[in-house]
Amino acid sequence: MNILAYRGTGSGPYSVNQKMHETELRRCSNAHSTALRDLLTAWQDYAKAHENNCGAPIGQDGVLGDYWADLGFAIKRLLDGETGGWDCGSLAQNITEAIDAQGIPNDGYSVNRDQD
Repeated sequence: MNILAYRGTGSGPYSVNQKMHETELRRCSNAHSTALRDLLTAWQDYAKAHENNCGAPIGQDGVLGDYWADLGFAIKRLLDGETGGWDCGSLAQNITEAIDAQGIPNDGYSVNRDQD
């Protein structure tokens, strides 16, 4: 999955179309959006690197998997800030689905850890 993919989650007069989303991701109109785009791709790349180096998906790592998911949820919250013309609903959904695909229990906003 491409973490930056457009899904068309918005509707209404202020929703972002695919062309606008992809154009804004390429040009990043401000320092916040550039840094956030880089965070998203680095977050996804970290999971790929873990699997390549360790031979198992990051979600199977009992320590790093949860930390990786926590970072994803933190990035998801940053989507509430300045992003330019992105479809942040698409990006938020992509983050949640990436965490779900790793099999990490969550409620869509944080990792569900057993509290013994």
